[in-house]
Amino acid sequence: MSDYYIQSLVGRRINVNKGGPEAKAGELLYSGYNYVVVGTDKDGVVYYATRHLKSFGEVVQSDNETGNGDENALRTWDYFKPSCFSAILDNMLGENIQINRGGPESRQGKLLLSTYDYIVLSTEKEGAVYYKTEHVKSVSVVQRKADGEGDTESSNESGRKTSRASGKSTGKASGRASGGKTGKASGKQSGKQSGKQRCESSSQSANTIAPDPEFYQEYGFNDLFDRLKLRKVKINRGGPDAIEGMLTEYVGGYVVVYGEKEIHRILPKHIKSLSSL
Repeated sequence: MSDYYIQSLVGRRINVNKGGPEAKAGELLYSGYNYVVVGTDKDGVVYYATRHLKSFGEVVQSDNETGNGDENALRTWDYFKPSCFSAILDNMLGENIQINRGGPESRQGKLLLSTYDYIVLSTEKEGAVYYKTEHVKSVSVVQRKADGEGDTESSNESGRKTSRASGKSTGKASGRASGGKTGKASGKQSGKQSGKQRCESSSQSANTIAPDPEFYQEYGFNDLFDRLKLRKVKINRGGPDAIEGMLTEYVGGYVVVYGEKEIHRILPKHIKSLSSL
């Protein structure tokens, strides 16, 4: 696919790939040295590595037929225009990002490190995950506003429900024992206090920032194999290429991993991601 052809589509609505997890529709915002920038409806600005793109489809329907023409025409996009794809990742350090749109290698997390050939992502379930940059198909910054609003609404609703339930229950119990007015007052006060405490607790929990996991910083991705030697690792996140076991050595151009039932020898070029278990 020629650079001239891609450049000619800038500003137009396109379909990236015809199917699969990386397929997205949006406005082609920019075409760089080895990447393109696409403004999408759901994921915001997505940066695609052109080496992984299979096709571009120009949307030929009119704005009225697509239903998104007016909205996209009025929308402004904020995005990076660095020299290359790896430089995009450098600009996202410390951000909560999504690697790939879907599939076994897709993960969300805080970007801890970006080097010339690998990155380190802090994930909720797997800790520090090392991704080889050449296997990253797309990347985007996770939209914060929607997540924050959802947490706030959830916390407030939890507080209101707890308040109603606790007040009603305590009021009835106290009313039977010591009289209607006392029961109502006790229930109302207890309900307010309980609901308030639960709501504050939920808000504090939502705003708690987990510490970053420990990770290794090496010159290149292949240097990590020596660092993780004699440790249990997970190679690739899922699918038929995922392997778990003890990394024993990196010798003769192969990474040797002792699994439960067999010894695996893997070529480094097929390792998309790596993490310690």
